[in-house]
Amino acid sequence: AYRMDVTYTGMAENTLTYSMYYNETLRADGDFDDDDDDRDDRFDDETEEEYGIEGVMVIEGAEYAVRGERSVEAERGEEESETELRVQLAEGRVMLVEQGYENEEGETEREYTYTVLEDGRAVERSVFSYEREEGEEELKMVYTAGGESRVLIFERERHDGREVLFIRATENGQTVRYI
Repeated sequence: AYRMDVTYTGMAENTLTYSMYYNETLRADGDFDDDDDDRDDRFDDETEEEYGIEGVMVIEGAEYAVRGERSVEAERGEEESETELRVQLAEGRVMLVEQGYENEEGETEREYTYTVLEDGRAVERSVFSYEREEGEEELKMVYTAGGESRVLIFERERHDGREVLFIRATENGQTVRYI
């Protein structure tokens, strides 16, 4: 019933494009409210939904089975969603995909994590996060493979009426900074 397309280029300059075709199934009609308050939640303006996901991911023409879940939560000026997927790439090789989104009264956060496991051990991981709050923005990218990490951080802020971009890059323990 649904399709999602994602394309990104990692810090190792590798580009990954995938399309996912999937169905979502709303899980249980119960009360997903995890607070300990005993009041009747029927009068609360909070909504929470959890879905099971099943489908197929197409990467460079090859199809891979996908299973996972998605949760969506909203209340008074705040919304949040999380998606976790498990993609079976081959026998003993799995990609875990985690996507999170949060928006609360002008503050926005997004995070995407891609982890490749071989026989249960992480061999590659890419994390992309974005945050915007009160006119400041931060983009952070972390790529880890072969025991080495690369980190790239961009921060945009206003100082003395001017827009300033801070860049910090770390590779093999060496950090460089630019303003």
